Amino acid sequence: MKALLKKLGLLIPTGAAALISLRNRLAEPRSNGAEAQFDALEKAMEIQSVLNENVDVQIKVIHALLEKTQKKLRIVIVLLIATATVAALAFATALMR
Repeated sequence: MKALLKKLGLLIPTGAAALISLRNRLAEPRSNGAEAQFDALEKAMEIQSVLNENVDVQIKVIHALLEKTQKKLRIVIVLLIATATVAALAFATALMR
């Protein structure tokens, strides 16, 4: 039973809902200690699911910020190249005179 719950927890991101349905399907009697462990596992999986969702949102925000920063850096690089080209042309013109 514990091995099955561990596998389900790893395979199913929203494992808490799966564990609830699994609990309803299992008709075997459990002692109070096993019930408490099962409840603790359910709670832990619910917390992990919420944390995973929060991390996903944070990663999306960071990704959007990095994309904006990358675009700005590209503009800066193009401007630096243009400035360097103009400076090189001015220097070459000054040397020819």
